[in-house]
Amino acid sequence: MGLLGASAPAIRSGGALAALSLLGSSIAAQEKQPPAPAGSEKFDAASLLSAARDLAKRNFKWFTTPLPAAIANMPPAEQSRIKAKPEHFIWADSPTGFVIEPVHRTRLTPGTLTVSLLEGGRANPLPFNPAHFVYPAAQPALKPTDGLAGFTVHVRDEKGQLSPVCQFLAPDIYQAVGRRQTFGIVARPVSIRTVDGKAEEPVEIIAAWIEKPTLAQKALVVHALMNSKAMTAALRFTIHPGIATIIDTECTLIARREIKEFGVGAMSATHLSGSLNSRHLDDVRPEIHDCDGLQLRTGTSEWIWRPVANRQRLQVSGFLDKNPRGFGLLQRDRRFESYLDPENQWQRRPSLWIEPIGQWEDGQVNLLEIPSNSPINKNIGCYWRPAAVLKANSEARYVYRQFWCWTPPDRPQLAIVTRTRQGKAGNGAPATRRRFLVQFSGSHLFPGGRDQAMEAKASAANGKVEKVAVYKSPEDKAVRVVFDVSAAGSAVVELRLQLESAGQVISETWLYRWIA
Repeated sequence: MGLLGASAPAIRSGGALAALSLLGSSIAAQEKQPPAPAGSEKFDAASLLSAARDLAKRNFKWFTTPLPAAIANMPPAEQSRIKAKPEHFIWADSPTGFVIEPVHRTRLTPGTLTVSLLEGGRANPLPFNPAHFVYPAAQPALKPTDGLAGFTVHVRDEKGQLSPVCQFLAPDIYQAVGRRQTFGIVARPVSIRTVDGKAEEPVEIIAAWIEKPTLAQKALVVHALMNSKAMTAALRFTIHPGIATIIDTECTLIARREIKEFGVGAMSATHLSGSLNSRHLDDVRPEIHDCDGLQLRTGTSEWIWRPVANRQRLQVSGFLDKNPRGFGLLQRDRRFESYLDPENQWQRRPSLWIEPIGQWEDGQVNLLEIPSNSPINKNIGCYWRPAAVLKANSEARYVYRQFWCWTPPDRPQLAIVTRTRQGKAGNGAPATRRRFLVQFSGSHLFPGGRDQAMEAKASAANGKVEKVAVYKSPEDKAVRVVFDVSAAGSAVVELRLQLESAGQVISETWLYRWIA
């Protein structure tokens, strides 16, 4: 599926490519040339939007070029060692603190992204030059038209060392990290036809423009032009590095045709194994994932936690809402002992939390859980799916703020779920019965260190909840709820659990889908 895959879309234009020129907002077709602004040009957000509108009126063509044979035939281990030479990083000597590293095309980054640098309102293309990269063997025979895969944004720390903040990679993904984190979750501006029963429609960001920041700025602005069969888009990303990296995203979609199913704020993550998985993996690591659940704050401010798992079969869940307050895939378990993987450092992967800006009206957050046998697969995905159809030749604008963080700034003033486990309901129990353990943690459970009466409210759609037990642990500010669930004539059982005290909710809502 395109939402979760790592490869570029197939070339479907018979090798015909296009060169992009924002002067006069025109798109001119050329053969065997990557999309690139011609020379130094004036640039602003209005011209980018005009270009997106103009592109939407033209016959669709893919801009992505095939991976050069000199790279495609190179052993994967050698490809992974191709890096830009530090002396050819962009703005390396600038006092603004932002440094741009060009990214070479490889098997893992096969797409092409035209990159331009903006200064004084004028755009200058960043050319691809093989001499600017270090290769493990002799420099391969490559041409300037073979293009770049994208770029990585670095900032200088207090010791003058470069630290990566985010990266944009063709065809359409980007990712970021907070301070002292490692890359994990990836984001996409939109997804198209992801779960409508047909193959997802690929999307490509064909060009990006990076504004050179001033000394007064503490943010970096990236503009981008997106292309697909169904729509085009003008994008603007404002990147604020920090303990949490914040990316303000503005996205104007222009429909080429009517689009009934699309997603905004798409993200995907790896979840190969965890405490809820029924898939057996022969691996020394206890858990392998860069997210352990989906968090939602609904339009009515209900807090929901939905743990994720590596399923036996594809599972798609939809959470209906109106004007959502926030959603995202979170990595709550930050203990090294849960992963025992010093190389991949799963406990340092960022959570990604999205806060919509403005009114998003009716829709739903879609969650995808896809079977996977490899840690390189992004098999967990989510996005906001608007209920309204995007009609042909119409436009829609979405603005939201992303927090690539350790913990989202917006968090429930309630106990949160910190562990979920499942197992056999007991010796001799039928296969249609399952036992669950859900742990809630937080000082809210024991206000002022005092114990309080509490009740676990558990329910099961298409099932029956039995033997509910509540175990308090004041010393670690936790409450563990254990209960059995029996399926009632259905293989799909939707579970719901909350803690209450004196008639008041004192925990977020735990949801889970059990496949009996």
